[in-house]
Amino acid sequence: MAPVEKLICAIAVWLYVTAGASRSVSNKLLRALSYLTATIFTVLGVALTSLGIAIEFPTINVPRDVRTAYKRHFSEPKIKRTMCCPKCFHIFDCPVNQIPLKCRFRKSPQSFECGASLWRTQRTRKGKKKVPACLYTTQSFKAWLRFFLSRKVIDDALQKTFDKQVNAPVGIGSQMNDVHDSPAWRDLYGNSQSPYNLVFGIYIDWFLIFKMKIAVGKKASCGVISLYCLNLPPHLRYRPENLFIMGITPAPTAPDHFTLDHLLKPVLDEVALFGDALGVAIPTFLHPEEVFVRARIAPVLADSPARSLISGFLGHAAKYFCAFCKCTADQMGSLDLGDFEPRNGTEVKADALKWKMTVTKNRKETLEGKNGIRWTYLHTLDYWDPVKHVVLGFMHNWLEGILEHHLRVLWGVGRGTAHQKKADEMDEEGVWVEEDRLESESELSELAAEEYTYQASVASPSSFVSAASLPPSTNISRTPSLNSEASGPSDSGLAQAGAVPQELAASSTSTLRTGLGREGSAASNSTLRDEQESDDEQYIAVPEAARGVYSLPNDKLLQIRECIRDVTLPTWIGRPPANLGEASHGKLKANDFWVLFSCILPLVVPEFWRADSPFESDRLQIEGFHNLVAATNIICSFKTSNAEADAYTELYVRYREIIHHLFPYWPSRPNQHWAMHNGDFLKYWGPLPPLSEFSGEHIIGMMQNIKTNRKLRDMDYTMLHQMSRRQHVEAALQEENALKPLGDILFEDARPSPGACSKKMSGFEQAQYLANGTTALHSRDYYTLLGYLQATGRPYYSIEDQVLIRKDTRILPPYVRQCTSAIISERTYSTRTSHEGNSAILYYDQFTQRFFTGNIEAIWSLPLDASVHTFFVVRAHEGLPDGEAAKAPFDGFDRHYCTRIVDAAPSNQIHILEEQYIKSHLSTYKRPYGTYGIARETLVVCWALNRDRR
Repeated sequence: MAPVEKLICAIAVWLYVTAGASRSVSNKLLRALSYLTATIFTVLGVALTSLGIAIEFPTINVPRDVRTAYKRHFSEPKIKRTMCCPKCFHIFDCPVNQIPLKCRFRKSPQSFECGASLWRTQRTRKGKKKVPACLYTTQSFKAWLRFFLSRKVIDDALQKTFDKQVNAPVGIGSQMNDVHDSPAWRDLYGNSQSPYNLVFGIYIDWFLIFKMKIAVGKKASCGVISLYCLNLPPHLRYRPENLFIMGITPAPTAPDHFTLDHLLKPVLDEVALFGDALGVAIPTFLHPEEVFVRARIAPVLADSPARSLISGFLGHAAKYFCAFCKCTADQMGSLDLGDFEPRNGTEVKADALKWKMTVTKNRKETLEGKNGIRWTYLHTLDYWDPVKHVVLGFMHNWLEGILEHHLRVLWGVGRGTAHQKKADEMDEEGVWVEEDRLESESELSELAAEEYTYQASVASPSSFVSAASLPPSTNISRTPSLNSEASGPSDSGLAQAGAVPQELAASSTSTLRTGLGREGSAASNSTLRDEQESDDEQYIAVPEAARGVYSLPNDKLLQIRECIRDVTLPTWIGRPPANLGEASHGKLKANDFWVLFSCILPLVVPEFWRADSPFESDRLQIEGFHNLVAATNIICSFKTSNAEADAYTELYVRYREIIHHLFPYWPSRPNQHWAMHNGDFLKYWGPLPPLSEFSGEHIIGMMQNIKTNRKLRDMDYTMLHQMSRRQHVEAALQEENALKPLGDILFEDARPSPGACSKKMSGFEQAQYLANGTTALHSRDYYTLLGYLQATGRPYYSIEDQVLIRKDTRILPPYVRQCTSAIISERTYSTRTSHEGNSAILYYDQFTQRFFTGNIEAIWSLPLDASVHTFFVVRAHEGLPDGEAAKAPFDGFDRHYCTRIVDAAPSNQIHILEEQYIKSHLSTYKRPYGTYGIARETLVVCWALNRDRR
């Protein structure tokens, strides 16, 4: 009965370490299951005895405590607790009798000792005793690596990654699907090739262990230091059972740049043993006799404060705030990275060593102020490059940085208290608001028309043209223009329309437009304005494109909220709050910003501002937004290339040019400068989503939910112990033969797809499948499916064909199972009548070799070639005629905007396809008659959800 006892223990342990059940609840479950199984065997024994069968069942020895159940069937992680100073975290890894009463660490030879008490008095049943005041909890890297490599799924994945690099290497500059294809991957080990040359990204962050649920005076934080094996494919890389938690920093305070090195030293020293030429011999699943394993750490994955702290650079408030170039705070708004000298890893290490060897604290501060560099224990790793091996996490930098800033600060949707206070102060100072801008631009348009009529009359009095004769579309704005190719009526277009001569259009606009460029061109613009003011007593000063504190008007905000409410989304996408901008919905998550800017706002914002607007600021608003969305879709993609990286940089620089012009009162921020380097990261590390901080934040959330005794001195140990136990339990449930059926139940994330049957079916099984729950296909549908099969090279015949029936003759059955949904890559795809959001898809037609958008009308499942196959019947969206499509702005946007407009009425075009041709879901938004001037109902569709995953 050992298997039964093991299953009972596994269920209770899983509830305890994974599902969050308390120890008392888990213990009760053990006793209840023990009683239940004993009763079943007793009843079974009585029944067999009544039949004359004498049998005695063995007793099932189920432990009464879940901790005993764990120790009996699962391996214990090797966790070490080392005494450290509660103030400076100096480690005392020595015999107890050699540890002083107070910490003697000095930040420099001439500074004072730390002086913190290393011991405290604890009351016990046997009286008072001295115990360490603070303990640092770490996990053995070597012991974890033995557990990690002993698993078949890990060893197979490492071998698969290695084989791909050897047999199908990616050329320099080609498309990169993961970090394995990047130049950074090739640089880490050079020509040394082995599936056991491991690369670990290091993640570090601090979190509130009590969340935000208790009084301010009770808040305490811990820090987690973890490693992710980048050799694994993305679907395994960030699973909880595959990460290594190196240690958890003691509560309640976070370390600073001096004290963090004390915590990094013991964990990095152990990993450094695996970084030499040979590595360390470790048994693996495929090599139980041991094989040499090497390990290197790169890159750093963290938010900006933690990234600066662990990598040895100063934070965002410093003069030299950038870890990647020598940009200073006063140059933050510059849009040309060529203006700044890039940092060099060798130089950074040399400067960091100088900082470390500097004797006094004041001199250290002076030195770091000159270059923005400090020493960090990562510099002890020979292969570590402090510039190349630091990645800007796109979650904090882009989603919660650039996008949040645009929504909340620039547009004023849910603007924070500090920014709103600044906005109110500027309004009180008489800064122009939106209504003033519109009135000013209207007056400027009239003045431009008057100027033209005057110049025309001077040039040719006989051919004088009155101002009233100018069509409205020829209004010339004196607000700064980006360039001659900016959105809106071009100079050449005006000339061709007969409104103004070509020569006059070129000369007048060069004089009237100040020319929007990078920060630094303001001097020439002000000079031009001074000259105009001195020459013309009636000169009306032109404000900057949006000189004033812009806030998105209420009518536009209501349109966005309406879109959030009505847009169709698949079920796996969380819908942002419909009361966007109100404090009641709480803080938006990073994923909310991605959903908003990738697949909701692109559907509705083009209705706010038109590219052919007579007002320059309107044209800039829509161009800036379109550039931001396109750049977002590039940086959030799971595939990239050098060309894509260059496209991102061009779009982002253009976006920053525009916001500098529209919102000059909001100064540039460090995040905006750091994002200028994302193009370099894409070229060197490949796509950024596989290197994001999402998984680290997920682990922190899991640790915050672990039940503890709320005693600060023990919480770090409890969290690390429970997380490590969880890894061992989940690995066993998914890989051990005796426990895998139970694991399939406990870790089932989604329903199986209909017909997701890979095993071969016998003739009887196929007949049974067709006899239960199937319906007859309509004759039209039957022959459509038959034509698809024949066109794809599968020689099936219809049931009406007069053919000689042989053993290998393939007859298409007329019966199918009509399914309402199917699972593809853990996403649910449904028919339109079942769930409209799950039915809208982007797909590829293999016959025309084109991409289409449409809705799934039906899903058919039937056995073919001794296995079940699923077919999707899709009705394509009907495109608009060219004349009507041109009225909407989408065709003029960059291709990375990923949005188009189609007819809302269903088309007659039907495609049959299989799951490999479905690329992604869509977000769709139905628009009424007259939107964009189109005389019919339309549908705006966006395929940014794809992110190049399929």
